[in-house]
Amino acid sequence: MNREDILEKIRSALMDQDEDTVNEYVEKALENGVEPIDILNNGLAAALQELGDLFAEEEIFLPELLVSADITIAIMKKLEGKLKGSDKIEKRGTILLATVEGDVHDIGKSLVAMIMKACGYEVIDAGKDVPNTKMIELVKEHKPDLVGLSALLLTTMTSQQQFIEMAKEAGIRDDIKIMLGGAPVSRDWAMKVGADGFSEDASAAVIEADKLMGINA
Repeated sequence: MNREDILEKIRSALMDQDEDTVNEYVEKALENGVEPIDILNNGLAAALQELGDLFAEEEIFLPELLVSADITIAIMKKLEGKLKGSDKIEKRGTILLATVEGDVHDIGKSLVAMIMKACGYEVIDAGKDVPNTKMIELVKEHKPDLVGLSALLLTTMTSQQQFIEMAKEAGIRDDIKIMLGGAPVSRDWAMKVGADGFSEDASAAVIEADKLMGINA
């Protein structure tokens, strides 16, 4: 069984909420030399993105999405241990991540955190439903290179814009690069509100971060 066949088994099993099969093929992937980052990008993240689309189209329901999310989180923790042990990863920068205030969706942001850690970024994960006042405090405390803000609802996108305005008022806007993401967020929106970058999914987050950091991947 080749790499693509194994990844397809992972994607299919996760979409069916079949935890045992997902775990079985994640182990097979690792045994066959598939990189953990590949499992995350092309197995787990790909399936979750498709499940998110199906949920938005009301073809699946919240309990199914949550089960798949729980399976993913458990596997992410397992893969994180393997990624931490790698001495091939060179630190690229520090990113502060959060899901904005009023929004409790956490899976996409958690995947971004996992993938960015895998690629050498130090990640400070502030969690979900994080007030902008708290984010300003965290920027001052940790002095990250990048700030990533996720919004999964149309009603919470304005919090992204508000953070940028608050960062200007606090005198820290020029010290950070700001990336926006989330299902309703577009590059047009990100540019309109004064962000530096945009990522449409977890897989593209590292590419955008590297671009903002001036890193040639």
